[in-house]
Order: sequence, then C-alpha cells, then structure tokens
Amino acid sequence: MNTSQTSEAFVAHEVDRIIGSANIRIEQQRIHIEESSASPHQVTSATVVLERMVEVLEKLKRYRAKFA
Repeated sequence: MNTSQTSEAFVAHEVDRIIGSANIRIEQQRIHIEESSASPHQVTSATVVLERMVEVLEKLKRYRAKFA
C-alpha cells in the first residue's frame, strides 16, 4: 500500500467513525424528542436540530462513498 492509499484508508476509517458517532447522536436526539415533555417550542427546536443532523449525516455518507 502506498502513501496515498494509506492516507485514503485512514480518512475513510475516520469518516466511518464519525458516521457511527453521528448515528448514535441522531438516535439520542430522536429519543429526546419522543420522550420530551417540554414545551411545543422546545420540541419544534429539537426536531429542527434532528433534521439538520440527518442532513449532515447524508453529506458524510456521500463523502464516504468517494473512498469506496
């Protein structure tokens, strides 16, 4: 494996790790919203945050696909 391949493998591994962490955070946010007894405004805000998290995750997945 040359230096370029090693670097790409490292980046791919790190992106996989970030994607895994993002999946966990998204699930935690979903649980937070489902179990929230907060005001409707707080639930709406949490939902917006969740939607943004999912958007970022999709971008990460597209970026990761470049290393496949």
